[in-house]
Amino acid sequence: MFFLMLLLSIAFAKETSPVSVGYRVNARPVIVHNPDFDSQTNDNTWFYLQNVRLITTGKWDGVKIRASVQDSRIWGEESSSILSQDSLIALHEGYFQLNTKNNDHWVRVGRQAYSFGKGTVLSKANWNLYGLAYDGIRLHTSFNNMTWDFVASQQGKARTMESICIENCDSFVAEEERTVGDHLLVLTNKTVVSPSVVVQPYMVMLFENASETDLERSRHIYSPGLLFSGTAGSLDYFVEGLYQFGQESEEVDHRAWKAVADATWKKEQFGLGFRYEENSGDGDATDQVNNNLEPFFPPNHGHRGWADKVGSINSRDLAIRVSYQLTEQFKLKVQGHHFALSNVSGSWMQNNGSAHGVTPLNNTVSTLGEEVDLEIEWSPRKGESFRLTHAHFIPTGVGKEIGGSDRSSTTYLWIMLRK
Repeated sequence: MFFLMLLLSIAFAKETSPVSVGYRVNARPVIVHNPDFDSQTNDNTWFYLQNVRLITTGKWDGVKIRASVQDSRIWGEESSSILSQDSLIALHEGYFQLNTKNNDHWVRVGRQAYSFGKGTVLSKANWNLYGLAYDGIRLHTSFNNMTWDFVASQQGKARTMESICIENCDSFVAEEERTVGDHLLVLTNKTVVSPSVVVQPYMVMLFENASETDLERSRHIYSPGLLFSGTAGSLDYFVEGLYQFGQESEEVDHRAWKAVADATWKKEQFGLGFRYEENSGDGDATDQVNNNLEPFFPPNHGHRGWADKVGSINSRDLAIRVSYQLTEQFKLKVQGHHFALSNVSGSWMQNNGSAHGVTPLNNTVSTLGEEVDLEIEWSPRKGESFRLTHAHFIPTGVGKEIGGSDRSSTTYLWIMLRK
C-alpha cells in the first residue's frame, strides 16, 4: 500500500496536477541517564525512534482528499531486526473534505489530525512517535473575524459483549451488554477582536462507556474553557483557563481545573519568556470526588520541560525561557523550571498518567524539583530542523522522597524534515 501510494503520487504530482506530495521525518536518538533518580542502580539507557510519513493531498473544485501513511519504529524492537517481517506501516490521516468555493465553510470526514488554541488540551503531538489523529467528522465555518469548529470523534467502537463464567457455572446465565463506544466532542469559537486580542471559548466533552474490562464504566467529562491570546508590539501572550465537571463513575463525581499563562518578549535576536501552568490533582482516593485533571491529548513534551519528568495531572510549573538567534541558521535556547505538586496530598504523575513513586503520608511540601534545559537548533533550509538538547532534572523537596534524591538527565538530537 505504501509503495502504491508513492507511485501514484509521483505519477500525478506534476506542476499542474491537483495532487501534491509531502513528507515528514521525525527521528531522534535519545540518551537517558539515571531515570529512577537513584545513582546506585545501573539503569542508563539509549534508544532511537523514527517516523517517516508520506503525505498525499488532492484538491479539486469543492473537494479535498488526503491520505498519509507512515513507518514508525524504535530500532531493535521488531521481532526480527533484519527480516522486515513486522507490520509497521499505518495510516496517519485518511479523509475527504467538501468545501465551498471560497473555503469559508467545509466538512471533513475520516481520520484527521486536529488541534486548537495553543495545543494545551488537544494537539497533533509532533514529539509523539506516531502522532495523534482522530476518527470522526469536523465542521468548519467562518465569517468576518470569527470562526467556528465542531469535531465529533469516535474513540472506541460500538459493540455487544457477553459475560462468561469461569467456575461454579451450574446456575450461570449469560448476560449481554451493549455499548455505543467512546466519544470525544469539541466545539470551539475563535474571534479576532484585534491583533492584540484573540478570544477563543471552547467546550470539550468525553464520554467513556462500558468496555470489555469494565462493564460498569460510565465516565462523562465536560470541560468548558476560555483562551485569550494576542501580539502587542514585541510581546506575544496567552492566558487560558479550563474547568471540568461530570462523573468519574456512577459513584464518584469529577471536578478539576487547569490554568496557563504564557508571555514571550522578542527584541531583534533576543527572546525572553515566562510561563505558569497548574493542573489540579486529587489527594483523597476515598471521597466521592475525583480532582485529577483529565488532560485529554496535549503534546506534553516541551510544555513542562524537555526531560518529560512531570505530567499534566497534579502539577505546577513556573518557568523562564531565554533564546538568542546566533546566526541565520543557529538559535540557542535555555530554560529553567520549578516543579511542584498542585495538591500536596496527591501523587507525582507522569505524562502517561501513572504515579511516580508514593507521596509520604501527611505531606505538607509541594516542591518536586528544578530542571535546566539547554538547546541549540540548526535550521539549514526551510522545513529542516536539527535540535540538540540536554535536560537536567534535580529532585528537591518532597520530590526526593517520592522519586529519589539523585539527578537525572536526558540528551537527544531531534531531527525534523518536512515538506
